[in-house]
Amino acid sequence: VRDGQEILLRARSLRHRDGHLGFGESGDILPDLDVWRYTGDINVQHNRPRVQKRPSRIAPRKMWDIRTRKRLAEVWLDEYKDFFYQISPPARAVEMGDISSRVELRKRLQCKSFRWFLETVYPEMEVPSRDYIAHGEIRNMGSKNRCIDNLGGWSPPARIGMYSCHGQGGSQYWQFDKRTNEIKQTQNAVNCLDAVSRDQIQIGGCHGQRGNQKWIMNARGEIKTPGGMCLGHDNTYLNVGPCDGAPQQRWQWGFVFQKPVD
Repeated sequence: VRDGQEILLRARSLRHRDGHLGFGESGDILPDLDVWRYTGDINVQHNRPRVQKRPSRIAPRKMWDIRTRKRLAEVWLDEYKDFFYQISPPARAVEMGDISSRVELRKRLQCKSFRWFLETVYPEMEVPSRDYIAHGEIRNMGSKNRCIDNLGGWSPPARIGMYSCHGQGGSQYWQFDKRTNEIKQTQNAVNCLDAVSRDQIQIGGCHGQRGNQKWIMNARGEIKTPGGMCLGHDNTYLNVGPCDGAPQQRWQWGFVFQKPVD
């Protein structure tokens, strides 16, 4: 489930809308919802991913917006709500209010599970545990409080570097695609980590042809190019160079679904 991928599911009547929800910008993982998976006449509309420009640093999110996404996740996403919390850690501490009436409504309307939705209605939607090798922050093992960060560059050809790990997702949240071996920027999932040269690692539009956007992760925590160069950094920006086993060339992902091999 990726940020920017909108799923608008509307039933004939909106009289069941949750009166406790706020209506801010769409969340990092949660689809925009009006009424979700009622057993009845449902119109499903798939929109193209949205690219939204955001500040260079993570701006404080409105508490109401986080509360809205948390309520939706707890009522509708079933076991997939864990991915929401992985991408939006601050939501864990937010008070969401009473959701018992929404849970009861879902039962009364005999709504299907979110797994059913993914398998039946929208099988092409990316699911972290199925489609990614790893996701989350990418923390450097040589300076463990430093993470790969887009430094405010949400669009190509922004140069990618290092910044203090903040645990808020956003500019430090990445996906390692199992099918293409691309490292994707989660904000829109159409931009990838691109090794233009040894000293120029930037965001580029994902092209699916591998090459300078293909990465290989091994059990030592190294992230390599197809040519065997290791991803590292100069304390400010990323680079690639001959693998020397240095901690600056070893990385730890937030969540790993497929154990890498040498």
